[in-house]
Amino acid sequence: MKLGKRATLLILPVLLASYLLAGAGIYLVQKQTIYQHAQGRLNLSMAELSASLAGYISFTESYLLSTSSSEAMLHFLTEPDNRYRSLRLGAQMEDYLRRFQRHHSDYLAFALVPDSGRSEFYFESSPDPFAEPSPALLAFVRSLRQQQKQADWTLTTGPDGRTRIIQGQRLDRRTASAPLAARQEQIITAAIVIEPTEFDRLRQKLEHSMQAGVEFSPQPPALSGPLAASAPVGNNLYLSIDPSPGIVQEELRRLQESLLIGLLLLTACSTLLLLWLIRHYITQPINHLEQGLHQVISGEQSQLSGIGDDNEIGRLGQTFQTLYAQLSHAYKQTRQQAVIDPLTGLPNRMAFSEQIVQALQQAEQHRHQLSLLSMNLDNFKYINDKYGHEFGDQLLKAIALQLGNTLQHPESPASMTHTPLLVRLASDEFALLLEHSAGSDLVYQQTTVIQNLFKDGFTFELGNYPITMGIGVATYPEDGNSANELVANAEVAMYQAKTIGKNQVAFYSRNLAMKIRRTKDIEQELKILDEDQEFQLVYMPIVDGKTGMTVCCEALLRWNSPVLGRVPPDEFIPIAENCGLYAKIDHWVVERAFRDFPKLQGCFGNQTKVAINLSSAELGMPGVDKFLLEMASRYRLPTRHIEIEITETYKAEYSLAADALLKRLRAAGFTIVIDDFGTGYTSLLQMLEYPVDKVKLDRSFLERLLNTQQGELLQPLIALCQLQGIRVVAEGVENQAQADMLSAAGCDYLQGYWFGKPSFLDELSQEPSVKPIELAKFRQRHQ
Repeated sequence: MKLGKRATLLILPVLLASYLLAGAGIYLVQKQTIYQHAQGRLNLSMAELSASLAGYISFTESYLLSTSSSEAMLHFLTEPDNRYRSLRLGAQMEDYLRRFQRHHSDYLAFALVPDSGRSEFYFESSPDPFAEPSPALLAFVRSLRQQQKQADWTLTTGPDGRTRIIQGQRLDRRTASAPLAARQEQIITAAIVIEPTEFDRLRQKLEHSMQAGVEFSPQPPALSGPLAASAPVGNNLYLSIDPSPGIVQEELRRLQESLLIGLLLLTACSTLLLLWLIRHYITQPINHLEQGLHQVISGEQSQLSGIGDDNEIGRLGQTFQTLYAQLSHAYKQTRQQAVIDPLTGLPNRMAFSEQIVQALQQAEQHRHQLSLLSMNLDNFKYINDKYGHEFGDQLLKAIALQLGNTLQHPESPASMTHTPLLVRLASDEFALLLEHSAGSDLVYQQTTVIQNLFKDGFTFELGNYPITMGIGVATYPEDGNSANELVANAEVAMYQAKTIGKNQVAFYSRNLAMKIRRTKDIEQELKILDEDQEFQLVYMPIVDGKTGMTVCCEALLRWNSPVLGRVPPDEFIPIAENCGLYAKIDHWVVERAFRDFPKLQGCFGNQTKVAINLSSAELGMPGVDKFLLEMASRYRLPTRHIEIEITETYKAEYSLAADALLKRLRAAGFTIVIDDFGTGYTSLLQMLEYPVDKVKLDRSFLERLLNTQQGELLQPLIALCQLQGIRVVAEGVENQAQADMLSAAGCDYLQGYWFGKPSFLDELSQEPSVKPIELAKFRQRHQ
């Protein structure tokens, strides 16, 4: 297919689709404008209608008030024997009617009706001299009398469909004012009826234009239609109308026709103009260039003619002449991009795959060793998710730059036979190839340098962040003879390094491979386990340091796998945290402990609390506090009976998220406990700044204090915490001597095998409180 026809088939649909989209947008905007204008006119008409009816109502009030307070009315009521009183009152009413004639009305009537029901006076602005009060008027008077109202008004509709306003007021015959309840026989009702002629005219005009009727209601109406509107009349009457959507359809139809005609004309003109421009400036010059290329290829001429023109076709000819040179240069660039990581500028996985094969061949030839360092960042995903991928890219570039500068340091060991090869394998994965002689300490020196970069987190121009590096080392030929084997074993060692902790180095060994296999088996079983069948909770008592009574029970998790057997928590909990399975474990522990809590109270009293260990990895996740509150509400457990234990090291890993979470938990009533204090690197003064209620001294920390000459530090340590409002719990109490020393130092709570081992709930229900007499005795000795 020729370019001209192809251009037609491409341009016409594109133009048509573009104009259709634009037309649809214009139509939607204009449609909204039409509806807005219609709504505005409707609101204005309803406001005018409401004002008209309000004016008539005000007129009836004024007319009734003026008539009721006039001398003619008083004369009529107090002199029943005067036969001229009706004429005088009628003249008075006509005079008032002339004063209020600005309120146009085709009908007005006034009546005085006693409680007997027969009118004493009736005036009507009609040519009928024998007119009588309407049934609607008499019914209104009866309703006013039955409801014992002083005054009221209502709207009715006459037989001819016209609106009438009826307003009445009960008067005392003697004073023509408000009657007394005790003088019912002296009461007469003055009532006025008026037709709001102008209001009816406006209403009928609006109903005709909107194709819907105006509704009256004593409450604000619920509007549902697209053009519905309402307007209040006083405090107890609302006008509303729900017009038919068809009132704007004709206007929308004209708009559609106009847009469609304009769209077709614009499409046709644009298509013809574009086709002419394409033919004149593109297809004809291209045909000329094609002929010239054919002549050059066939040897009829040595170079293209007409390519010197300063236009696109001329530059296209020049481009063809230099095509080979550009293609050659592009091939070289593509080759370089294929082996270089575009973010960090380091060699990528493809380059690494080629280089490691060559390095193995060189190491075999020179009988050297080749060490592969598989490196993976700790906490990078957390930083990347928290600060964004752009920040993560800046962090990776800074890490790559500092690693490269460190490895290219002029004090590199002499045993290094060639420059180290640093590569980026994936997002946060790096690798380093080191060729060295046997017995060299090069690997130790390089891993130490890398660890020092991340010793206190990673620092670069944007700040310091809790990023560390896990390093696994595998060495040729001891740990593998091929590239695949060396890479796999280095990754196994790296996995072990991350399992050990942060910023660690692990060297591959068969024992290490077995541990990794064990770790992977535990991870696999954690993914498919049935918590209710394999998990169990045991409870370890915590006693009061003064009374010796059990005041809290710590919930401890036990796992009995049908495949692996009994797996201790200190083995599977870190694995669950690393592979992201901690959430479901924590949720199961929380729900089961909350469900067991009533039985714990049955064993140790209503003031007993339950302590739950919350995974440090959970502190960086949103929604933890909402889940705890939801579970507490489901099991009707007051938050003051729940203690949340977190490890001391949480602060270094999740400072901002953890602080915010702990503050929300404390505000909700939970007790926050720092567990295992003394095992991390946080000073006591730092710990006092944390949002916590209790500090739990670790067993190993207490053993160092109690079994050395530093025992005198225990009392001021506890006192310092207590001065800050933080209570102290000592765990690992295993004998009477330790209990005595801790009690003498003022420790608030004690926990350990001396007071009770972790037990299942059924076992706890069979035992009383733990050692209350013994503890009370040694407590008394130190008072």
